[in-house]
Amino acid sequence: MIVLNSEDREILVSATKDVRLQVAQLKVVLEQFKTKALQFKRLDVRFDKPIVVYVQ
Repeated sequence: MIVLNSEDREILVSATKDVRLQVAQLKVVLEQFKTKALQFKRLDVRFDKPIVVYVQ
């Protein structure tokens, strides 16, 4: 597992899963957040469906 941290966000990716697939998933989810003006605390793309923890 690889963890990418910023001050208030965390993105988790798999070290064994296809990197291109994970980047593609990440792009789609981040575009949706941007379009809908949503904020997340944690985004996990290690699985088939990304898992999101939203900012409360």
